[in-house]
Amino acid sequence: MTASLPRFRSDLATSRQVTSEGVVFVIKDPIRDTFYRLPEEAYFIIENLDGQTPLAVVRQRTEEKFGATLPPAELDTFVDGLGAAGLLDTGQNGGSKPKRARRIQGSPLYLRVRFFDPDRLFNYLVKRIRLFFTPLFMVLSACVIVGAVCIAFANWAEAVQISPGSFNTRRSL
Repeated sequence: MTASLPRFRSDLATSRQVTSEGVVFVIKDPIRDTFYRLPEEAYFIIENLDGQTPLAVVRQRTEEKFGATLPPAELDTFVDGLGAAGLLDTGQNGGSKPKRARRIQGSPLYLRVRFFDPDRLFNYLVKRIRLFFTPLFMVLSACVIVGAVCIAFANWAEAVQISPGSFNTRRSL
C-alpha cells in the first residue's frame, strides 16, 4: 500500500454508461492514452480517494452503500492496482509520458500508417456542431422533410412530366 493517503488523479476523463450488466464507468488517461472500464462499486471507491480520507473510512463507506463486506486486504490490492496503472496522483503529473508510437507500424502484409490523431479535430467540431444534435433541431429537420414530401406528392403529375427531360444529356438547339 502507498505510504501517504491515495489520491485519484484529477486530469482523468470519466463517463458513466448504462449497460445490460448495470452501470459502468469508463476512465480515459490522456497522458498514456488508455481506457479503463470499472464497475460502479470500484468507481465509488475511486471517488473517495481524495488524499485526505483514510482507507478504513473508504472501506466503511463502500460497505454501507453497497451492503457487502470489503476485506481490507482486497481494498489495499485494488488501490495498489490503481497505483500500478498510474491512476493515482503521485505528484508527477500523472507519471511519465510513454514514448510516442511510430508513424508506420506492422509487417509488410499488415501495414498501419498513422496520419493524424482525430481527437483534436472532434473536440473542436463538437463545440461548433452541438446545435445539430439537439432535440429541437431534429424536430425542425423532420418537419422540413415531411413538408418536402408533401409538396412532392401534391405536384406529382407535374414532377412526372418534367422528369424525363431532366435526364436528357443532349441539348436541343
